[in-house]
Amino acid sequence: MDPTWTDVVTAIGTAAYATFTFLTVLVLTGAVLYARSQVRAVEKTRRLNLLLRLAERWESLLLRRARGIVYRSGRNFGRDIRSYKKKGGEDYFCLVALANFFEDMAILMNENQISLSEIKGRFKSAITYYYDQFEDYIRAMQKAHPTNYECFADLARKLKCEP
Repeated sequence: MDPTWTDVVTAIGTAAYATFTFLTVLVLTGAVLYARSQVRAVEKTRRLNLLLRLAERWESLLLRRARGIVYRSGRNFGRDIRSYKKKGGEDYFCLVALANFFEDMAILMNENQISLSEIKGRFKSAITYYYDQFEDYIRAMQKAHPTNYECFADLARKLKCEP
């Protein structure tokens, strides 16, 4: 028995519908993959911008001044920061800004805004050096307020364990 014209039209229509559906799935899959790559690119750009802003903040006059104070204090930094705190002057607030910078960076890492590897690449030696300088001060602060500089301390410990 030969197929009737309705069978032929139905077969052609079904084949066309299947082809159209297949092509639609291909286009949608391509669109999803493209959108995914765009989201990744935006995320990468956002992370790079965040790292750039951290680098700019690191090079700001305020933090450069604070780093100079730490450098000039040398081994006496623990004693000096206590005297700066008692005076409550501008130098003390510069030093607090330096510690706050590292705390902010650690918080960003804890919130998955930047990764440990991204921090390590640019700031590892600075974080570990300045944590060593601030460690006694931070411990004294944490006696009264246990969460002060907690993230900075955790970040420094993690980086000291990193190769």
